[in-house]
Amino acid sequence: MGNGKVTQWAALTASLLFMGAAFVLAYQGYFWLKFGFWVPMPAVRTIEALGLNIRGWQATIEWHWVTKIVEWLLDAATTGWLVILGIGILWSAVFIDS
Repeated sequence: MGNGKVTQWAALTASLLFMGAAFVLAYQGYFWLKFGFWVPMPAVRTIEALGLNIRGWQATIEWHWVTKIVEWLLDAATTGWLVILGIGILWSAVFIDS
């Protein structure tokens, strides 16, 4: 049995990820309500906004379908990834701490 420290840190991290997802949805909702269009926020755009060059990996993968799968994952919504990461962190912390 753990002392709960891992779960506390995981809960804090997951809360920040969930708040980030809510912020992204609020940002998109603001533009939709004010200007009448939805601003897409794929994960690749968010990663590039953080200053990471994510597009350089394509030249290193030789398998065509692996490239397609990774591109599909990177084109998924940022909000979805933040929620999935938050749930994954909480879920893993429960098993680590128990």
